[in-house]
Amino acid sequence: MQALAQIRQSVSSLPDKTNAKCIAASEIQRSQTKTNQARNHCALHQHGCLAPGLSSGPSSASLAAPVIAWLHYQLPTSQHTPAAARPGTGMRLLSWIGLAFLTAFSLTWLIWRLFGMD
Repeated sequence: MQALAQIRQSVSSLPDKTNAKCIAASEIQRSQTKTNQARNHCALHQHGCLAPGLSSGPSSASLAAPVIAWLHYQLPTSQHTPAAARPGTGMRLLSWIGLAFLTAFSLTWLIWRLFGMD
């Protein structure tokens, strides 16, 4: 416990708090036993050390979803698909609603990330 208090005290005096917190969280993780690994993981996540790796997947997925949905819409509605196999009006309407939702979600997420609202 004294080592933990010393680490926290040294972290508070450093100018770059984010990197210092990551270093401190890593030191805390090394000093504790395997029975406390779940708590260590939460400590690392809480200090933002895991955030860069975790945000790249959702970032690319949320931006790619409307594009992929548009491509999936284009194939069955194109002139290359026989008229009998094309989706009906109800399915096209549902597809447009889904495309609008995905686009709105992606734009909202993009604005949220660009202006640092997280």
